[in-house]
Amino acid sequence: MREPAGPPRAPRAGPAFTAIVRELVGFAREAIRAFTGSRAAFVGVLVAVLPAGAYALGLALQSNLAVELGLNDQQVGFINLWSTLLSAAGCVAGGWLSDRYGRRRMLALFLVGTAVPTIYMAWAMQQAGWIMPVDPQAPNRPVPAAGLVAAFWGAVMVYNVFQGLMYGTRTALFMDVTTPRVAATQFTAYMALLNFVIAYSANWQGWAVERWGYPRTLALDGVAGLVVIALFPLMTVRRRESPAPGAAVPEAIGP
Repeated sequence: MREPAGPPRAPRAGPAFTAIVRELVGFAREAIRAFTGSRAAFVGVLVAVLPAGAYALGLALQSNLAVELGLNDQQVGFINLWSTLLSAAGCVAGGWLSDRYGRRRMLALFLVGTAVPTIYMAWAMQQAGWIMPVDPQAPNRPVPAAGLVAAFWGAVMVYNVFQGLMYGTRTALFMDVTTPRVAATQFTAYMALLNFVIAYSANWQGWAVERWGYPRTLALDGVAGLVVIALFPLMTVRRRESPAPGAAVPEAIGP
C-alpha cells in the first residue's frame, strides 16, 4: 500500500529543532481549532462525554447479575457468544441504515432501543422482588423465578442488537465531524472520551446497585442514556470538500 505522492514540501528554514517545534505548535493549534472551529465538532465533545444509550446490560452489572441468577459457566459463555454475534451483525446493519436514513435519526432510534430492554429488566426485577445484590455463595440464597431468568436472557439479547446498531452509527457520526487535516488526532480523542464514559458508567452503577438495588439502577441507566439525544440537532455537518467537476455536493449531512 502506497500513499499517492503529495506536493513537494517547502525547504526547511532554520535549525531542525526549531522546524520541528514550529510544526508541532502548528499541529496543536489546528487540533484545538478542529474541536472549536465548528458547532458540530464542539457538540461532538459533549456527545462523547455523555452516555450513548443504556450501558448496564453490557457492563459488569450484567455479568454479576448472570451469576446471581444462577447461570453456570456454559450458559454465561453461551450468552456472551450470542451477544457478540448479535452486536457485530447490528454494527454492520447500523452503518447501512444510517447511510440510508440519516445518522442522527437512526442513532436516536438505536439509543432508545438500548433503553427499552434495560428498563424492562428493571421492571421484571421489581416484580420478582429481586432488588439488592445476593451473594451467590450465601447459604439459603433465594432461587430466582424461571420467568426472571428468561427475562434476563431476552433483555440481554435485544440490548446487544441495539448496542451494535448504535456502535457503528455513532462511530460514523464522529467521523463526519472530524477535520481531515487532524482527523486521526481528533477521532482518537473522541474515542478516548467514549472509553471514559464506559469507565465512569461502570463505577457509578456498581456504587448505585449496592445502595439502591438493581431496579432503580437499571431504570436510571436507561433514562440517563437518552439525554444525549437532545444534542443531535446541533450536529449538522457542513461539507467542505471541493466537488468533482459536474458533481453536486449537498450542503449538509442528513439528520
